[in-house]
Amino acid sequence: MARVPLPELTVVQQRRCLSGKPAADAALASFDSNLLSVLRDLGNRLFVGNTNVTFPMKALLLITGFMPALDSERVRTGLERGDFPGMNRTQYLLPADAAHADGKKITRLPFLLGECWTTCTQQLQEGLANSSFPGLREEPGRVFDILLFMQGDKHKRNPILVTCDPPDRDWYELQ
Repeated sequence: MARVPLPELTVVQQRRCLSGKPAADAALASFDSNLLSVLRDLGNRLFVGNTNVTFPMKALLLITGFMPALDSERVRTGLERGDFPGMNRTQYLLPADAAHADGKKITRLPFLLGECWTTCTQQLQEGLANSSFPGLREEPGRVFDILLFMQGDKHKRNPILVTCDPPDRDWYELQ
């Protein structure tokens, strides 16, 4: 995960890109497999009887800052409010592969967030520079974790900051 930071993952014309270039199918399959393998290994080695993505994703976030974690209802609600349907569930089992919807949701989310980071980088960098935590400018996964957490506050109904609006398809159906 350290070799491909979140800002290197983007989406161009519904196709996932690595380092700004459309990636070969083999490279994308390798990325998907590696991400799910890392989550599975973290779950098996750090937690007893782990079956969910919740804690392995949080461990990955804390260790690498790679991507947000589905560790709280507010983060999942923030995704749901941002038009990422299917993310606000009480239990999100660790998928075996990226061939089905749940696996695609986990493996495609970093690309969509990377695209958001790239597209909105000036606004995000300015906001972070003027915040109490300017060091987060190099931690996009943590920034999105915070933004989604705030977006998921049911009581304050914060504005939608992180959103996805796919044309005529499920948000996770990317090549």
